[in-house]
Amino acid sequence: MRAIKFRAWDKKEKTMEKPFDLYSVGYLNGENGYEARYYILLQFTGLHDKNGKEIYEGDIVKDSTDIPARIEYDDGAFILRILTGQFANSTDMAGEGNNQFYEVIGNIYENPELLK
Repeated sequence: MRAIKFRAWDKKEKTMEKPFDLYSVGYLNGENGYEARYYILLQFTGLHDKNGKEIYEGDIVKDSTDIPARIEYDDGAFILRILTGQFANSTDMAGEGNNQFYEVIGNIYENPELLK
């Protein structure tokens, strides 16, 4: 069973909040001066890249081909969305073995230029 945790993109401050568990999500609903409308929650996939770094929804990864792809949640599964020109190809990220070839190089909020 994978850990259920999140990190959050602060749209107002343009910063990434450190990972927190499901029980700490309450701080984004108005407690402690935070307002949920300023945050985008990004879920942990339960997987780690080849360097042991946690992979989250919204991360940008690359493999040995150096083609960047973003991690998305779609229809109940985390997928790897590879963008090549005008086309998008998706691969299911299920299984810890699938991630051994990938390296997290950024995320779509702090490093959108990596997808160009």
